[in-house]
Amino acid sequence: MPPALREDACLALSDRFGAAIIRSDAFDVIAGHGSAGAEIVQDLPDAGSVLVPVCNGGLLAGIAVAVKATCPAIRVIGVEPELAADGAASFRSGTRTAWPVELTYRTRADGLRAPVLGALAWEHIHRYVDDMVTVTEDAIDTAAALLLRELGERAEPSGAVATAAYLAHRASLPPGPVVTILSGGNVASAAAAS
Repeated sequence: MPPALREDACLALSDRFGAAIIRSDAFDVIAGHGSAGAEIVQDLPDAGSVLVPVCNGGLLAGIAVAVKATCPAIRVIGVEPELAADGAASFRSGTRTAWPVELTYRTRADGLRAPVLGALAWEHIHRYVDDMVTVTEDAIDTAAALLLRELGERAEPSGAVATAAYLAHRASLPPGPVVTILSGGNVASAAAAS
């Protein structure tokens, strides 16, 4: 099925079977993601920054709200692949901006291909997030390989983007410890070894 039709197909199936669709930027989901932010400030209140992968923004929104509520000095930074940087474009323009799926589907970070930030997530991101950065496909691969080699973590490309941002942007990050969110290990063993 073409990527541009997937959401419509999902909605049609939901209607057909009477199923509920829980969007990853729904209020309860954002609040749940906030628990990660609360744990970060509890364990590392002197952190300088938190780097968070961005798809439709629910994870970033939840972490940003929780971190800023407790430790507003910690910088919360969203991370996207360059090839799916609708959130970074939104952040820079101050307006929620959609990209065509033909563009966002170019990245191998398939968990971050949403063409636009969720409306509720965008409200929180616009208010609480300090910056958005992007990373290249090569940087994502390098970070995934490093996570496997050094930590034994099999990170999918989407999960490795925050580490990629640390590697690419560490010179411009504020002083203090840096937290990177590793948000996915959905990768086959053979793929992770390459």
